[in-house]
Amino acid sequence: MIEMIRILKHFLQVSLRPTHASREALTMWQSRQFLQFASRTLACSPYYKNYTTRPLADYPLIDKATWVDNFDEINTKELKGRTLFDIALNSEQTRNFEVTKGDIAVGLSSGTSGRRALFVTDKSERAQYAGTILAKCLGKNILKPQRVALLLRANNELYETIGGSRIKFQYFDLQRPWTEILEGLQAFQPTVMVGPPQVLALTAQAQLTGKIKLRPAKIIASAEVLEKKEQKEIENVFRISVDQIYQATEGFLGVSCRCGTLHLNEDSIIVEKQWIDRNTRRFVPIITDFVRTTQPLIRYRLNDVLIERENQCPCGSLFTAIEKIEGREDDILFIQNKESSPKLVPVMPDFVRDAMALSADTICDYRLVQHSFDRLEIAVEGPQIDQARYKATQNLKGLFNSLNLKMPELIFAETITSDMHVKLRRVRRLFPMAEVFEWNAS
Repeated sequence: MIEMIRILKHFLQVSLRPTHASREALTMWQSRQFLQFASRTLACSPYYKNYTTRPLADYPLIDKATWVDNFDEINTKELKGRTLFDIALNSEQTRNFEVTKGDIAVGLSSGTSGRRALFVTDKSERAQYAGTILAKCLGKNILKPQRVALLLRANNELYETIGGSRIKFQYFDLQRPWTEILEGLQAFQPTVMVGPPQVLALTAQAQLTGKIKLRPAKIIASAEVLEKKEQKEIENVFRISVDQIYQATEGFLGVSCRCGTLHLNEDSIIVEKQWIDRNTRRFVPIITDFVRTTQPLIRYRLNDVLIERENQCPCGSLFTAIEKIEGREDDILFIQNKESSPKLVPVMPDFVRDAMALSADTICDYRLVQHSFDRLEIAVEGPQIDQARYKATQNLKGLFNSLNLKMPELIFAETITSDMHVKLRRVRRLFPMAEVFEWNAS
């Protein structure tokens, strides 16, 4: 009962939070919130305690490796990363996600961007998270009974906190057999479904073929890039729009508004933009969370590429509006141009996705991996594999030619390996950015 009161308190705080008159007013409010947070919370972090009287710009810029390596010094409760990592790993192996250390719930990142990171929360943070996500994702619908299906690779005590008598959450473990998951969905009859786009697309296919019959009122994509192909498939089958949650080990970062636009949660985070290309509005976000207390996140550079919306969203929110989460920096290809003094030129993953979409009737699915500057590997699926491979080759040639780039050697892999337990990335680069800088400097 006490826990539900705490959740309701945070739900009301988020729902009734006053709007700001301008971006300047929002920025000033964020600065005040951060100063209070620094003196109250960061003073308890050995890593940050000497910065608490200084402006945010003076704090060190960190990345995932720094965050992982310095977990013991960054956290505010003298937690030991090795111990918690073992607990979280055991939970994943046994599929028992109810294990905690005291009131600390522990989770692990998927590891798609390299090393796996811990995600730790205490009871207070879980109540705050629950109230926030209910306010931003359900809003007034919280007054109606809801059945929320969480199609996840791993559960966490964080999600269990949210459930109550009127709002029932059911976790569907994506490591279970797919037929078992479909049977569970059919029995549960969710009003809300949350999951990775590839899993939601498979659910839509099951609905289309009559294996299940669901009537969700809301569908929310999370954990992966929502591509146009999956979005269209899901929306056509269930006849409702697909919303998005932008969430990672780094926290609850953004959510769709009533107009369907993804907004960053700037009532709990400060976002610095490291621009990749201002003309195309692409940037990498640097996140500072001023509500997360156990495992602070201060000036953390994400590995995501976001495209900012050109115009303000019709919903009126001042929070940064995102046109698209394009993917990770590792998804950006680098191809040699045709100039006499050749350089490696970035090719955004969206360019590849749009090129492949030109033959959607021939190419059902694909995976493109760049192994080196002059070598691409691609696997395709389609009704006629030879025609699919021909179309893929022509589409890529057309793309690179339009960008004045040399066509790399193209090697076809035999099959696509699909796995619901792994985040879907159709376009990937396997060599580091450092090699790009070295090549261009030579």
